[in-house]
Formats: sequence, structure tokens, C-alpha cells
Amino acid sequence: MADTVLKILVSRLKFIGDIVLTTPVLEVLREKFPDSEIHYLGDKQGVTLLGKNPALNRVIPYDFGAPSAVEQLKISWLLRKERYDVAIDLFGNPRSALVVYLSGAKMRIGGDFGWRGKTYTHPMAIRERLTAIEFHLRYLSPLGIN
Repeated sequence: MADTVLKILVSRLKFIGDIVLTTPVLEVLREKFPDSEIHYLGDKQGVTLLGKNPALNRVIPYDFGAPSAVEQLKISWLLRKERYDVAIDLFGNPRSALVVYLSGAKMRIGGDFGWRGKTYTHPMAIRERLTAIEFHLRYLSPLGIN
């Protein structure tokens, strides 16, 4: 799968520090899929840190200050229009699970946390203690990246 050209969405909706801890995932994705298009969806203030990240083709800001139903529909429509092959939810809260599900991506990877695991085609049940970076990198295993 490493030679495949994909359109990939990575999502970590909140917390600046946690967004920073996802950058190794972006580097690995770019290394394994050099010709793929990689987008990042996250909190509008947090993702400003990623604006010049060479692993990304696009950063999509999510406005948590907007009314949730309106913003949810707006983001869902925008993402569905992009026709992602893969969407990786590195947050796993109800809103991020719904956004990734509504993206329409063929492969949806996220945490197997209660009902949210059912929104992904590849729910990840990681039970051992890992660093945040190791935890996020595990989400790449359905793409053949170990």
C-alpha cells in the first residue's frame, strides 16, 4: 500500500499540545505516501501551528466557538466534498467520531471507545500503556505501517 496515492484526512480536534504530538504521524504518512494529499482537521487556533508543516497539503480549521449543529454540517459537507480515501481520528470524542463518519471516507480509523468505534471501518482497541506518540502511530497499522 506504500506506493498508493491516497487522499488522507488526519483529525485531532482539540488541545494544542496534543496536536503537536500528532506531527510524527504526519511525517510517517508523508514518508510512506509521498505523492498522497494529506489534510489536517483541528481546532482553528491549535492548527495554526501546522500552517507550514511540509507533510501537509492543507490545514482545515474547525471552529468550536460556532453553534455545534451549524459547524458540524458545514465541516461535514466540506469533508464529504473532498472524497477522502482515508480519515484518521486521533481524538475519538463524539464530535470527532461523527465528523470522520460523515466525511464519507472509505477507510475510517479511530479508537474503539463505546458506540464511537462503530463509526469507523477500522476501530482501534489499544489497551496497553503507550506514550501519546506511540499511541497515535498505532492508528497507522490498518495502512500497513507498523
